[in-house]
Amino acid sequence: MPFALHDPPVRPAALEAPKLSLRGASKRFGGLVALADVSLDVRRGEFLSLVGPSGCGKSTLLHLLAGFEKPDDGAALMDGRPIAGPGPDRLVIFQDPALLPWLTVADNIGFGLPKKPRELYEETVGLLLRLVHLEKFAHLRPHELSGGMKQRVALARALAVDPQVLLMDEPFAALDPQTRELLHLELQRLWLGLHKTVVFVTHSVEEAVRLSDRIAIMATQPGRIRRVLDVDLPHPRDFNSPEVAELRAAIREEMRDELAKLARREGDEGWRR
Repeated sequence: MPFALHDPPVRPAALEAPKLSLRGASKRFGGLVALADVSLDVRRGEFLSLVGPSGCGKSTLLHLLAGFEKPDDGAALMDGRPIAGPGPDRLVIFQDPALLPWLTVADNIGFGLPKKPRELYEETVGLLLRLVHLEKFAHLRPHELSGGMKQRVALARALAVDPQVLLMDEPFAALDPQTRELLHLELQRLWLGLHKTVVFVTHSVEEAVRLSDRIAIMATQPGRIRRVLDVDLPHPRDFNSPEVAELRAAIREEMRDELAKLARREGDEGWRR
C-alpha cells in the first residue's frame, strides 16, 4: 500500500530534528529582495501556516522548500540535507487544482501511481476516493465537479504517492466561504489521520487559526519572519471561544503593525523622491 493511516510519533516534537529548515535564506529576483535572512524550522508532523501581507514572500518561501527555487544565500534543508530540487517527498497543492480534463476523477487521483499490479492500483485509488468522500463521483470528469470537489481530487492525487510533506499555496482562496469551511474540516481530518508535515500559505487569519499548530507571521520589504505563534488549542476548534478570539486579535495586531510600518516607509520614500 503506497500510504496508510498510522499512529503519531510518540517522541515530543521538541526533541526531534526539524523536518524542513531554512537557514539564513535569502532570495532575490533582479533588484527585488523577496526574502532576506529567513530562518525557520518546520517540525515533523506539524501544521505550520504562513500569513502576511501580499508581497511578503510567502509563496517564495514555499517554493524554496519545494525545490522550485534555490536560495541565493543560506540554505533550504529537509531532514538536515540540502534540498536539491522538487521531489515526490514534497508535493505542492496550488490554488488551481490543475486536473487533467480528459481523465475521470479516479484516473486523476491514480495518475502518479504505477499501473501494475492492477489490483493494488485499484485498491489504492478506491481508498483515496473514500478518504476524500468522492466514491460516488469516481467516473466524472473535472468539468462536472464543483470547485471544492476539484480540490479534494487534487489533495487525493497528492496523497497517492505518500509524500512526507504537503506544501499548500492558498488552495482554498478561490472557494466560497461555506465550501472553504467544509474543506478545512476535511483537511484537518486527513492531517490528524495521516500525520503529514504541512506548510500552508494563506491570507486568511481565520484559516490559519482554524488549522495550525504554529503560525509564522511574515513581514515585507524585504520578506522575513516577524513572529512565530504556537497554537496550543485542541482540534476541532471552537471559533466562539475566548482563546481563539484572543489569538485572532493578536495576529491581526501584528499584521496591522507591519502594514503601518510599510505605509510609513513608503511615505518617507515618496517624500524623499
